[in-house]
Amino acid sequence: MALIARSTSASNPGPRLTGVDNRATVRPGGRSQRLMDLIAPADLRLCRLMSSLRAGRESRNAQAEVVIADTEGPRRALAQRTADGLRDWLCRDGRPHFSLVRRRLQMRVQHAGLVRTLSRLPVGELSEAQRRGIANALIDVGARSKTVGGLLGLPPSTLRMINPLALRDRLMSLEQLSVLQDPALSPIARQNRRAEAYSRAVLVGERFGYSARLPPWKFIPATPGCARITLLKELTSSLEANRRGLDVQLP
Repeated sequence: MALIARSTSASNPGPRLTGVDNRATVRPGGRSQRLMDLIAPADLRLCRLMSSLRAGRESRNAQAEVVIADTEGPRRALAQRTADGLRDWLCRDGRPHFSLVRRRLQMRVQHAGLVRTLSRLPVGELSEAQRRGIANALIDVGARSKTVGGLLGLPPSTLRMINPLALRDRLMSLEQLSVLQDPALSPIARQNRRAEAYSRAVLVGERFGYSARLPPWKFIPATPGCARITLLKELTSSLEANRRGLDVQLP
């Protein structure tokens, strides 16, 4: 199971969820990775359709519906695998059976979606300690605490504080930032790139339980030196942000 870093006994719960990247303990490849490899190009296509000015709205909606339908199966399968891993992760008293790989969990939620994943959890069969542990793990990787608490039947006040900064690399990579800052881009190319980057960031935020009106960076204080968050805040009130022109329910 790709959520597993290594097995532990219930009496030896292993490392707690921290900022440590456990990639070295994860076996490469696997079915979950193949599912994400199928989903990622579709997400890029959706972002380009949202920010495009080349085709009419009806045409873009029709194209988006095809893209969404083509990846419904992989998204459903990935969400189920992720839910199964979270279900099996903790004993009823909240102690872990195995250590959780935060980066892998975050990538799965980005591709499958928080709501889709948690809707596949047998919430009624889980103890409060299990639900709280799962909720806090998801909040650690950037999920909105209010959304997680609502889906798992837990008051947000009993959960960890919201941690949207954990999504910074998912919202915009350093490579994307470099492209957007390239002085060689023409004004039109820059506008198109900025619109696409904004659409992608909003889509990622929605996958973690945020909304287009209240994206993750709205909850992050202005931080000098954090160019990606600063740019996203700037784009929120830009013309490029108004290009999100699709009338279909995005996955």
